[in-house]
Amino acid sequence: MKKLLLVAISLLSVNAFATKARVAALGASSFNVVDSSGIFTNPLRIHQFSNLVTLETGKTANADITTPGSTNAEGLFYYTLTEKARIAVAMGNNDAMVQTGRTFMNAETSGTLFVTPQNMLHLFYGLDEGETQYAGGIFLSNFDDKTNVIKESSNGLSLGVKNGVNSAYVTLGLSNTAEAGGKKFDGGGYTRISLRTTQMDLMWGLDVVSWKAKQTAVATSVEEESYANTNFGLKVAKSHKNDTGSEVFYGANINQQTVDCKTDASATCSSKFTRTTIPLFIGMEVNAADWLVVRGSVTQPLMDSYKDDATAGGISGGAAVPGSTGASLEYGAGPNKTTVATGVGLKFNKLMIDGTLSTSTTQTVNTTDL
Repeated sequence: MKKLLLVAISLLSVNAFATKARVAALGASSFNVVDSSGIFTNPLRIHQFSNLVTLETGKTANADITTPGSTNAEGLFYYTLTEKARIAVAMGNNDAMVQTGRTFMNAETSGTLFVTPQNMLHLFYGLDEGETQYAGGIFLSNFDDKTNVIKESSNGLSLGVKNGVNSAYVTLGLSNTAEAGGKKFDGGGYTRISLRTTQMDLMWGLDVVSWKAKQTAVATSVEEESYANTNFGLKVAKSHKNDTGSEVFYGANINQQTVDCKTDASATCSSKFTRTTIPLFIGMEVNAADWLVVRGSVTQPLMDSYKDDATAGGISGGAAVPGSTGASLEYGAGPNKTTVATGVGLKFNKLMIDGTLSTSTTQTVNTTDL
């Protein structure tokens, strides 16, 4: 069970409310949802929010080191400098450019667990030239525990341009290293290229993501584990809104992922993991009252084709097999994957409080979950 609570405060003007809790309730596959937290993959979001502060509750310890995503406590601040220029500052977000490779390696290998990004800082700047908008951002993190010899460091940038209804943006991980237990992680080279276009109430998207993850022994510089990932995603969504601002949307994604095992310390590795999925999603957001917003979504794969040609070692021989670690949710064949998420937003003038409940393997909510 995942629970997110966020407070969004509009400082000077009313904005479309947008939080991670809201996005979780509307479905992770629903790429058409406009949200302030989307700035970490799409810097052009800076032009859709102004004078806004969001505060996310979450974990402060080094948790979820084998689960992709950011569940940290976070803060995000949007501010309008001039009619054309805006800035944004974020603290605490575990950027996917860093987190994805590290959590995969932590799940795939045994014994060594590399820390997630520590106290990450993001800075963004946007320039609006009328028909054309530009945006860019940088991020960095650094941590060095000299007593226990645990280190991590990362940095990267994002760039985007939008003209009319067409937009393109890219996120680049320039450096991503970590050290623990006499092992060194290197995940440099993360690249995400995204294209978006809109026709009336229909949105199309294309995403291409690639990253590498390598583990070496510090003492000998011998490469022990090495993987390369490529993901292609084609997306479409249609939205229907009424005069009250309530919305119903639906769509589908076509995702194809390949993970190549280049090196595996446990065995000779020449295996390849491939997966093709077509998740369908339906979501709704209803303004039930002046002070209450109710939202929810359901997501289910129309097709889930999974193949791993490893006979020993590789993806199947490591920890990323069904039922073993968090990585199994992303790289395992898995059983029924229909998921439902619901949430509410409470509006008090310029203050919004969002909460979400999303199911994992059971449909039960009790006092322990809450």
